[in-house]
Amino acid sequence: MTALSKSSTWIKMVLDGRMRVLKFSSTEIRQSLVEAYLAIGYDDDVVEFWDHLDAKQLTPSSLAA
Repeated sequence: MTALSKSSTWIKMVLDGRMRVLKFSSTEIRQSLVEAYLAIGYDDDVVEFWDHLDAKQLTPSSLAA
């Protein structure tokens, strides 16, 4: 696997992960992520947010609790 294809795979996983969170989240969680500009983009704050979720292994349902 070349560096480019590894990078492409990683990018696809990131996008798939966000889309899965948005797809399976409640309407309220999804709306909150969209309104907070966390559903799209790669600004440092956005990436940090998703990294934090991953590190804590938080799920949308645990965020709603």
